[in-house]
Amino acid sequence: MDVLDVPGAAAELDVCAETVRRLIRAGRLRAMRAGTRGYRIRRCWIAEYRNSTITL
Repeated sequence: MDVLDVPGAAAELDVCAETVRRLIRAGRLRAMRAGTRGYRIRRCWIAEYRNSTITL
C-alpha cells in the first residue's frame, strides 16, 4: 500500500496542496486523517479521482 501526504498527492496530481485539501473537504478525493493534523491519501484513491474526472 503506497500512501502519500498532502504535498505528495499534490505533486502526483500536479496541483497545489491547498487544492488537494479542498478536494478532500468536498468529498471528491478520498483520504484518511493522520493524527490531529494532516491527511494520508492512497495512490489507488488518486487513481479513482482521476478516473472520475476524465472527460471525453
